[in-house]
Amino acid sequence: MKNLVVVIYDGINNSVFEGQILKPLTNKLETDPKLTIHLISFENTTIHPQKVTSINDHHPRLHLQLFKKTPFFLGYFSLLLESFYLKKILKRINSYTLQARGPIAGKLAQISMTSGCTELIIQARGLLAEEFLYTAELLPLPWHKRLLKKIRYAQLHRFEKKVYEWQPRATIPFTLESVSAALQKHLATRYRLTTQNLTIAHHDIPPLISTQQRAVWRHTLRKKLGIAVDTLVFVYNGSCKPWQCFTETVEYFKEHINTKSNSHLLILSTDKEECLKIIEKSEISPQFFTVTSVRHDEIYAYLCAADKGILLRKKHIINWISRPTKALEYQAAHLPIIHNSTIAYLDQKNTLY
Repeated sequence: MKNLVVVIYDGINNSVFEGQILKPLTNKLETDPKLTIHLISFENTTIHPQKVTSINDHHPRLHLQLFKKTPFFLGYFSLLLESFYLKKILKRINSYTLQARGPIAGKLAQISMTSGCTELIIQARGLLAEEFLYTAELLPLPWHKRLLKKIRYAQLHRFEKKVYEWQPRATIPFTLESVSAALQKHLATRYRLTTQNLTIAHHDIPPLISTQQRAVWRHTLRKKLGIAVDTLVFVYNGSCKPWQCFTETVEYFKEHINTKSNSHLLILSTDKEECLKIIEKSEISPQFFTVTSVRHDEIYAYLCAADKGILLRKKHIINWISRPTKALEYQAAHLPIIHNSTIAYLDQKNTLY
């Protein structure tokens, strides 16, 4: 038997958990009958036992265990208690591959690995320090809080640097897996990674939906939503958070319908009420849009009702190096993507704004 231990630090309630973590792991188990996966997640909040059971029920060789996360992350010392819990699990497994999602989970894996570890894989999904600074810049802050933000940024940058430049004490293969070529290039340039085995992740890219299935879902969902067959449907799949540019999406669609009125904007969002407030301010007539919340297992059916996906982002390094989950979902549904050339993964590949 083979064992894969997966450590995540952003929790099972994260919006990408089901599509980007759980589904790929389940696929691994289905293709390898000798594999057992131990999924270890550190959580901010208490998770209902029923949710844990439902995740474990995805496959008999998938074992999820949850632990409480340190209230405020302060670097290495914040991980010592969490490392104690992780080590207790790892000591029970004679031989395993250790996989960690992001730099915090990566450091936790580095300080917790036991002699049974045969390989360490750290999945780089973004830039920890830059994401923190970008979020802070969206908020108006007095000078003393801005200073604290800069200190916090420097701390996170040092932490991230140590994780990615880490060298194993023994001859254990260490792979740094990026989500995009742009992120891989950025990490290789910024950190001393010449001796590292850099790769790009492909296992979490959803498969293309068959043309037959897409046609069925397109007909079924358009009928359900009351959208005519010949209507040009744009879809926005995301939240109302500022960095997802929902307001800019509404502005783009408003300009579009001024010239092509036989169009419709399908909005798939858990922030349904907030989306309605924003789009109502734009004075777009309700006949031109639909706002609905959809479970993750229904997303692809709704995407197939559309003709084009909209994915706008602000010009920033964290967007340039990213590989948005929404882009992967649009592509799986065969949708050309309208974007504003701020994501390297999409640049020169799809429809531009």
